[in-house]
Amino acid sequence: AVVSTQSTGEIAVTQFQRGDHVMFYYDESKCNYLVANVCATEYQYFLHPDNLGALGLSLEGPSRKPWAIGVIKDKEFCQARKQNNRFKVPEGRKFYRVYAQQRPSTSSTSASTAATAGEENS
Repeated sequence: AVVSTQSTGEIAVTQFQRGDHVMFYYDESKCNYLVANVCATEYQYFLHPDNLGALGLSLEGPSRKPWAIGVIKDKEFCQARKQNNRFKVPEGRKFYRVYAQQRPSTSSTSASTAATAGEENS
């Protein structure tokens, strides 16, 4: 069963949907940010290049961070039509491009994290 992360704020790790909280990581071999996915047989999910700024990310220079947390706003199913493409996937490969926004910060999440950290240090 798929558990929605929309209300819990937990990070989704497979079968991504709109509203899911996800971790994006920079993949050196693809020169792009992808959603961290624990299912190797599932489609790859790339952060749309036009959406990097919404998460404070960049593909080049000092603004290139190794990872970021975001919330999926929308996703597009795609298929590579050329061998040499911006996502560096084989021709014919199917994948998703996702649009995301920053994860909302809430005081209850911060308080919960602080309480958990305090319990671990006891």
